Amino acid sequence: MAGFCGNCGAPVEDGANVCGNCGTPIARVKNVNVNVGNQVYQNYKQVKAMAKKPADLKKYIPIVAAVLAAVVIFIVAGAFISANTGYKKTVKEYFKALNESDEKEAASLISESYTELIGYDNVEEQLENSLDELEDEYGKYKITYKYKDVRKLGKSELKDYKESLDILLDGVKTDYEVDDIKAAYSVEIRYDVKGKEGKKHDNVYFVVIKENGKWKVSDSIL
Repeated sequence: MAGFCGNCGAPVEDGANVCGNCGTPIARVKNVNVNVGNQVYQNYKQVKAMAKKPADLKKYIPIVAAVLAAVVIFIVAGAFISANTGYKKTVKEYFKALNESDEKEAASLISESYTELIGYDNVEEQLENSLDELEDEYGKYKITYKYKDVRKLGKSELKDYKESLDILLDGVKTDYEVDDIKAAYSVEIRYDVKGKEGKKHDNVYFVVIKENGKWKVSDSIL
């Protein structure tokens, strides 16, 4: 199942262009709470059953309004929860740290595997240099970003990723275990840098990993 109709809340099958229940063109909403979506659909069916005649609908306007409000709430709540939990929360906090020129905070959001490879102090220094370069070139800057593509790594892809990382860590004196990585997403974002002295934009690819129960950026971005 791909999601729910934004008009009536009915389940919408993958690839459908219109809602099979109400005929509304599909505007897909991802990452919403499925239980809430089902509840909206049940409320819709209840209203439809009660309003057998057009004249009956008037007395059910409050219920109709409640259904529409529920649709808005679960869409907004889904978007808010999605942006403020899991890997997206880590990415958000990472860019917040970059905008605040807080290389220590940004470094703390980078994976332990990367810091083990090049050293925490080197990660922090790398970030500091990158931020200094941005300020030198653009003055007081602000970085914004938006997701272009996100894909969860499958089991075999995650296994390959961990095996590659294990090879890189071979010979490094560390207690780090690649098996501590339990999930990963391949992410593409577009970031924009705007300052008094100019602006630039670029696309960047990176991986976010769930490491020891916490989501981390695989390496330094920018």
